[in-house]
Amino acid sequence: MSDPGATVDLSAGMKKRSGIKKGVIADIKDQRPVFADATLSVLVGQVGKVARAMTYDNGNDDTLYESLIRVTAAALVMAKRLHAKRVIRAVHLEMNQAVARHMWAMTPLNPQMPDGQKLVVLVEEVGEAADAPEDAGELIQVATMAAAWAQSHRAKRPQDWVTT
Repeated sequence: MSDPGATVDLSAGMKKRSGIKKGVIADIKDQRPVFADATLSVLVGQVGKVARAMTYDNGNDDTLYESLIRVTAAALVMAKRLHAKRVIRAVHLEMNQAVARHMWAMTPLNPQMPDGQKLVVLVEEVGEAADAPEDAGELIQVATMAAAWAQSHRAKRPQDWVTT
């Protein structure tokens, strides 16, 4: 767990491209003002809407995408409140690290990974953020997994993210 008073900069050594494209990033930035007062309970509620979009809304891709963007925006607002800097760059760095650790196919960027498995990854990250509420890095991980999942719904080819 990090020192709550410490300034966090998670962007050191980041590669420029992570697979999360500009269109998804723009959608996330548009939603951040909506979540200016986001709390952990708001974040959990947004993850619930992701699960609902997968099931009750018959897997509606537009609703799922919107819900994932909202999860990402809420997590990033919360991370900024904990003094994280350059949160979008931090998301790219975290995605690069996830790909390096787990291989691309085992991340939510992979459009062929089942949505149920992606939900498990996202919920696990939210649980870690709940266990360490003052750790901006955990919120960046939540944002990264949600953004990667959102991007996977926009990919035209399984490895489309590599070329951007």
